[in-house]
Order: sequence, then structure tokens, then C-alpha cells
Amino acid sequence: MNDISLYWVIALASSVLFGIKLFLALVGIGDGDAHDMGFEHADGDGAVHQSASPHLSSEAAFTLISLQSILAFLMGAGWTGLAARKEWELGPGLAALTAFVIGFLMMLLASYLAWVLRKLTKSPPFDPKTAVGQVGKVYLTVPAKGGGFGQVEVLVSGRKRIINAMSSGGEIGSFKEVRVLEVHDGPTLVVEPLGV
Repeated sequence: MNDISLYWVIALASSVLFGIKLFLALVGIGDGDAHDMGFEHADGDGAVHQSASPHLSSEAAFTLISLQSILAFLMGAGWTGLAARKEWELGPGLAALTAFVIGFLMMLLASYLAWVLRKLTKSPPFDPKTAVGQVGKVYLTVPAKGGGFGQVEVLVSGRKRIINAMSSGGEIGSFKEVRVLEVHDGPTLVVEPLGV
């Protein structure tokens, strides 16, 4: 097999594999992990659970040494080597060097785009204290003070979450709006009906 045929094989195979890998990641198969895009809730022990539709995981995205970045390198090298030999009429050595340089640049570009993607999709840290002062809605009836716990949906760390809550006074029915007064360990929110 001559070098032109080799470039054809590398370019076509890597392009097909890259396309398949990207498609699988976008539909949530393979390295694309399912993550919450909006709602989370905390159970009785304070553990936060996710519940929403999947999207491309930032952790499974392009990195410098990953299948995607290697495929990006092979695509860049394959197509560049092919162009260098057929269109630019470079010799085998110079074509190989050009292919390597362009492939490496493609790999760096893929890694940089992955880094940007991770920065954009990274979830903010979960800090229940950011809920204090926020207005939320009762998800599960909150019993009167001392009568147990209900649940409220409220904005915490920039995302809507369902968290255990206790009343500062009387019972608060489902779908009523409440204001968060303080946070106890768990986390458990202390809430009051809006307007009090």
C-alpha cells in the first residue's frame, strides 16, 4: 500500500469513527453520561438526586488523550496528508511532516474545545445556604412546626432543587409559596408562608 492509499484509509476510517462517536455522545450513549439539566432533590439523609433529561457530559467530552482527540488527530493528519500528496504535490517526507503538524493542531483544538465545554457545563457546587431568602413552592405538604418534614422546590446554587423543609409555624399546603428563613443540617430548610 502506497502512502496516498494509506492517507485515504486513515482519513475515511477516522472520519467515520469520529462521526459515530460524536453521534453516540450526543444521544447519551457511550461516553455521554446522563446528567440533570434542571431539577434535583435531596432525600431524608440529605443526598442530592438528579432527575431530568440527559445531555452530553462535560467529563466525557474531548480531552487531550481521549478517543475523540486521537480521532481528531487522525482525521487532520489523514486529510492533510492526502491533500499534500495529491493537490500540493509534496514529497512523502514533507507530506508526512505536514500531516503530523496539522493532525497535532487538530488534536489541540479538540482538547481546547473540550475544556471550554467543561467550563460551560460544569455544575455549580451545592450550597444549601444560598437558598436563604429565596422564594420557593411547597412540593410536599410541610407539617406544622415540630410535626415532621415536607419538601419545597427552591433555587439553590443557581439551580432548582427539591429539598426537605420544616415550617416555622403552622402547616403549609402543597403548591403554596414560601420563603426560606434558615438552613439546618441535612440539609433541611426552615420556611414560612409567603406574605408572613
